[in-house]
Amino acid sequence: MAHTTTEAIDGRERILREAERLFGEKGYRGVSIRELAKACGMTNAALYYHFSCKEDLFYQVAIRHAERLAQRIRDEAQTAGDDPLAQLTAAARVYAEHLKFRQDTAHTFAEAFRQMGKERAQALGEHFHRHVVGAMADVIRTGQERGVLRDVDSDLAAQAFMGLLGTLRFLPQEQRFSPEIVERLVDLFLYGMVAREDTGDERG
Repeated sequence: MAHTTTEAIDGRERILREAERLFGEKGYRGVSIRELAKACGMTNAALYYHFSCKEDLFYQVAIRHAERLAQRIRDEAQTAGDDPLAQLTAAARVYAEHLKFRQDTAHTFAEAFRQMGKERAQALGEHFHRHVVGAMADVIRTGQERGVLRDVDSDLAAQAFMGLLGTLRFLPQEQRFSPEIVERLVDLFLYGMVAREDTGDERG
């Protein structure tokens, strides 16, 4: 029984991995269930055992991506050390990578959302908010607990921060998603536009 369960988990993971790759290469409409099954080394029926349709499969791929992104935000922030500002910068770099990925695969998501329907697209948005915005809010709360960041609504602050980082998509090509610009946006989020005395901080 345990062996069968393990095989089922492995099969599901293989399908998700191959689906993510193929959707990224060919777009949502460019990938068929038959092609996915072949890439996974299984029959169509075996694939349908795990996922009811292509829409369901893409939904689960997007869910998995959001959860991995949230985990990466937490991991990179933790790896950055004890400085909350360094943690926030590390988290920003991860989110910038995600924005670049989304820009490169925008057509895939647009196609899928048209097929997915309002209810499921909304559920996906809520999942993203719960996991990804939640992870960024956790990084901000760490700074608040250490007295480095102001005591404001961390969830709202995380959404504002991610919205600011979203401007990376609209910058000139040579600046878009560059680490230097990411750091400048972190500085802008932290210190705003109000002139301040030079504290010796080399940011910005």
